[in-house]
Order: sequence, then C-alpha cells, then structure tokens
Amino acid sequence: MPTDLHALLSALNYALAGGDFDYILEHAADDIRWEIVGVMVIEGKDALAQAFEVFAHSETRGMELRSIFASHDEGVVHGTMRVATASGEERSYAFCDVYRFELADASTPLLQHLTSYIVMPQTGALTELLGEGTPPDEG
Repeated sequence: MPTDLHALLSALNYALAGGDFDYILEHAADDIRWEIVGVMVIEGKDALAQAFEVFAHSETRGMELRSIFASHDEGVVHGTMRVATASGEERSYAFCDVYRFELADASTPLLQHLTSYIVMPQTGALTELLGEGTPPDEG
C-alpha cells in the first residue's frame, strides 16, 4: 500500500519537534540535501545526523501545523513553533518547509530535498521595511 504523503509530512515535522531524529534519518535518502535558507545547507545523511546533535540542545515548547499540501513526490508544510534555546530563552517563529521525495518504490518515499524558510519576528521590522504609512485597504 502506498505511503500517505500527507501523514508522512506531519510525522516528519512532529519527529523534528519532538527530537525523534532517528525517525527522520530512517526516512532520508543517503544523499539528502536540507537547505535552511540564509542559514546553512546540510548535504548527506551523515551530515544530517551531526546537525541533529546540535539541534538536540533546544527544546520544542509548542508547534502548530497550519497547513500541509502533498502531491505525488512533493509536499509543503506551514506552521509555527516555540522553542527554548540552549540558554533557556524562548523563541517563536513561523516556518514553511518544502519537501521533495525520491520514490524508491510506491511504498517507500525517501526524503531527498528539504528547503526550510524560517521567519523570526523582529519588533518593528515590517515598519522599518515599509515605513510608517498606513497599509492599503483590503478589498
């Protein structure tokens, strides 16, 4: 029976949030490429395992998956997350993860590429970008 890609996308996100890095590694291709836009690129399963050792120093305090879209071999997950850093500071951010899978066979999709867009709110950042003007009317 083919894997439900929607369910797999949800499971991968909850595994990452919960620190179940073994689950992610089980579902990753050997030549996986994960780009966290503007931050880093991780290439290969061994490098991914090493990155997870660093990620283990933060604690997820909450996650909301707002939407999941899945097609034949691609998917997108959009949500928000709250984490405590190694120093104990809590941070919130929004994310959008774009997944592409290698279909080894109909029932075994392996994560080939992951691109993560992470937005951390900055007080006044939008005002600085757009200026002090009033936003246009919607409609």
